[in-house]
Amino acid sequence: MESGFRAVGADSGTVSEVPTQLYHIRKAAGTKKPISHVVVPKAASLNTGDAFVLTTTSTIYTWYGEECSPFEKNKAVEIATALNAARYGHGEFIVDVGDDVPEFWEALGGGSIADVLPAESVTDVKEMPPSMFILQDEDSQLKVISVDVDKKNLDPTGVCMVDVGTDIIVWIGTDATSREQSQAMASVASYLKSQNREKNTRVARILQGQERRARKVWKKAFP
Repeated sequence: MESGFRAVGADSGTVSEVPTQLYHIRKAAGTKKPISHVVVPKAASLNTGDAFVLTTTSTIYTWYGEECSPFEKNKAVEIATALNAARYGHGEFIVDVGDDVPEFWEALGGGSIADVLPAESVTDVKEMPPSMFILQDEDSQLKVISVDVDKKNLDPTGVCMVDVGTDIIVWIGTDATSREQSQAMASVASYLKSQNREKNTRVARILQGQERRARKVWKKAFP
């Protein structure tokens, strides 16, 4: 599901480049309990039967399909509120954004309400592919940078985090600073909490050179 990394740290010592993410909230099959998935942030990912949360660097939106249930709306607000809290109130928080707000559609890469799919046409949720972040200590500030999922982006001087859905990989470079290493797990905890994924996501801590010890999860990120 991202990124939920803090945009501004509580002590103003952490700065993150937060990518645009879209959370799709829908009822689990056979129940009224809604679950969330991170999906491709585009207008065609929306549908009239579910609720959605869109996050950008500056704004968090909730958007509701006209047929979505109260349970899905409540879950969307819960997720959006957690994401907003993780930013310590920095940025704008818009609940039930109107269909005529151009900034919302621009954040989705363009499009309009005409691109929203009818509820009955959505059978499976297409989740986002793995996402990758580098945590680096620069000028006494911890900076989280979104990068392409590629082994070439593994930086021995920093810490890498890869989200593969069911697991989070925390890869520790051999030359990572002690500050980067100590803050890595705290950053992951904040990330998972913002997405309500603390209870069902495994975290694998892997030291550079010891990737074979976690071959199964490693292949999910780098097949």
